[in-house]
Amino acid sequence: RVDLFDTDLIFIKQFGEEANIKIANEQGTYPGVTREEKLVGTTAGALAKQLMRPIQTVGPEHYKMPFHYWTCSAAPIQLNDGTLLGILNLSGYFVQAHEHTLGMTIAITKAIEYCYSQNQIRMEIEITKKYVDGIINTISDGIIATDTEGNIQIMNKRAGHILQVVPADLMNKCVRGCYERQSS
Repeated sequence: RVDLFDTDLIFIKQFGEEANIKIANEQGTYPGVTREEKLVGTTAGALAKQLMRPIQTVGPEHYKMPFHYWTCSAAPIQLNDGTLLGILNLSGYFVQAHEHTLGMTIAITKAIEYCYSQNQIRMEIEITKKYVDGIINTISDGIIATDTEGNIQIMNKRAGHILQVVPADLMNKCVRGCYERQSS
């Protein structure tokens, strides 16, 4: 079972085998509940948040008796600056514990952190592009910029007006001379 918690250890989402989820739900583990240590005792999620590092709790290491059923591997999901985004927890039956589960938990959190970081960069690039496009289109001269292959990357509205074309129609199109270079 995979559990996702927010920064306050509120249970957000649960994935996994239906039978495991059903048992967990019957034991009070379902979206909306908290796993704060002061309310439910020691859990892998609470320790991962407190220590800000991956950790595994095995069976009776959990404070509450119903949680003795499980081995839990949890890790914080963090930004590059250390800001906590949430906690990821992988749970399985105590008697079927695998040594690799904590490693899998760490790998999954690293993948989530990487995807989050890439998404942030992508959004910053989009905002920057809109800003640059806004500036370029306020310039009264016609502007065309190409990449090293001669493909149009920027064309402002004024250049489109001068050339009597729609700038968006020429984006990534090769300017005159590209075809001669490519064929030789």
